[in-house]
Amino acid sequence: DPAFTCGTTSSLSENSSINVLPATDAACIVDCSAFIATAVPVNVTCTGDTDGSILLFVIAGGSGGYAFSIDGGAFMPFDGDLATAIRNQPEGIYSIEVRDTITDCSTTLPNVVISAQTALAANVVVNEPTCGSNDGQIVINLSGGAEPYTFSLFDEDRNLLAQNNSGIFNSLGDGLFGYLFEDANGCTLDTTFVRLNGD
Repeated sequence: DPAFTCGTTSSLSENSSINVLPATDAACIVDCSAFIATAVPVNVTCTGDTDGSILLFVIAGGSGGYAFSIDGGAFMPFDGDLATAIRNQPEGIYSIEVRDTITDCSTTLPNVVISAQTALAANVVVNEPTCGSNDGQIVINLSGGAEPYTFSLFDEDRNLLAQNNSGIFNSLGDGLFGYLFEDANGCTLDTTFVRLNGD
């Protein structure tokens, strides 16, 4: 709990970390420097997602009845006694103010960072089949995201032909093929189609 001290208002010197609270026959003060809160960011699953969150905790000097403001917005009450979660946030840098609504003490937590894995990026190498043969190849070199990766190959009707963790698909003839890849977090990109032509 914060340290309350009561006395006459004339005995209180100006101090930015001291709040004066009303009392029946004296002025009570609370040392706001003892009010401590912390923030724990939870990163988004995939680049562009909005499923990140910030967990807020009051760890010292509070009296109860807490509220928070994000990036200077309106204050909202905690959903727990000493903790709360700010949900559905995109990646970014946030400034959080936590306030004790009883003492009016507050603390600002700047530069709270919600991050994402490096965006997925693919380099695809296509080796055309020789005429009349099924010796074509598609090689997908993937970066970013979280390993291991899963690679899938489809025909033009989106029927699954093969799936592996290497991104190398052999023994392909003429035709339209679609490929899709997914990282360990379930992040993916839209299916891309490529035509192999051995003429």
